[in-house]
Amino acid sequence: MIFRRIATALQRQDWTMVLIEFLLVILGVVIALQVTNWNEARSDQARVLRYLDELRVDIKAERVEMARIRDNALRRYAALNYLLYQASGWQPPQTIPLFGDDFVLETIPEVDVSIGPALFNEALSMETFDGQRHTYDALTSTGDFQLFENLAIASDLRAYYADLRTFQDFENSYLRPQHIELINLLHRHGLSHPGIFEVDLVVNALKDDKELASHFRAYSLLAFNHYRRLPPLIERAERIDARLGARQ
Repeated sequence: MIFRRIATALQRQDWTMVLIEFLLVILGVVIALQVTNWNEARSDQARVLRYLDELRVDIKAERVEMARIRDNALRRYAALNYLLYQASGWQPPQTIPLFGDDFVLETIPEVDVSIGPALFNEALSMETFDGQRHTYDALTSTGDFQLFENLAIASDLRAYYADLRTFQDFENSYLRPQHIELINLLHRHGLSHPGIFEVDLVVNALKDDKELASHFRAYSLLAFNHYRRLPPLIERAERIDARLGARQ
């Protein structure tokens, strides 16, 4: 219709009407583009809010998992050191330069000796981190993470998940191999994990086998390293969760 009016105005050489009709066309195009942009912006905002909620679910699950692993590592550390002390009076050093100048071993927590034979399982029970990074992986693999670039939380999310990867690398490169080696050494003494064995039987194996005792000591220090890495990650997860809740 509008193009017919323009054609008619041209035939009449009504240049004022031609100009008005052209301006109406341009205005219509601009409004249409603006509406499209608004709709896209609203869609992007809805996606961001959905991702923020899903990230909170993932990070809350990770906090629960990390807290459980932290407690497990501390109990393992205590049980290992109790067995080593009973076997040889060994106590862990106060610092380990290999793990950094700030690596100071804390006081060994009390061991529940009433569990008796179950103490062996306590010393060998190891949990590792699986994580719940489904949403973050979806964001990065689809390119949707660019939706977060204007949010202050973007850099914190990158750093958080990078540190989680470093933590898992520690578990896979150091903790797991040491655990497997220790299990294999225990088999030489008829001690299999999981299993229920009297404390004296484990202590005597440590007294008789220097290699086994050496691996116990190394595993003990790795257990503490496992434990000490988690509180900062849990604290960061708590801060990020709070910021996600505040839509930052």
